[in-house]
Amino acid sequence: MMAGYGMHGNSGEVFGLFDRMVDTGVLPDGVIFFFFTAVLTACNCGGFIDKGRKYFALMQRRFQLRPGLEYYTCMVDMMEIWNLDSIISGHG
Repeated sequence: MMAGYGMHGNSGEVFGLFDRMVDTGVLPDGVIFFFFTAVLTACNCGGFIDKGRKYFALMQRRFQLRPGLEYYTCMVDMMEIWNLDSIISGHG
């Protein structure tokens, strides 16, 4: 559900679902990396670089998850696309 919202530009829904899951005790783990990849993909699609960095740090600090290739790929993709866009538009 979260991935579907993220792919269709409904980033707010992804963030809301993730936050509600955590608030109710459903914690992401290393086996179910889907939670964070969906959140990071939503950040990427919506251009939320700062939020992406926050969730990436949260994954490590709060949930003690060690980032794997899939997480770093999301982060690199996000930084590459949105930083390049800001450089081209003259804001970076």
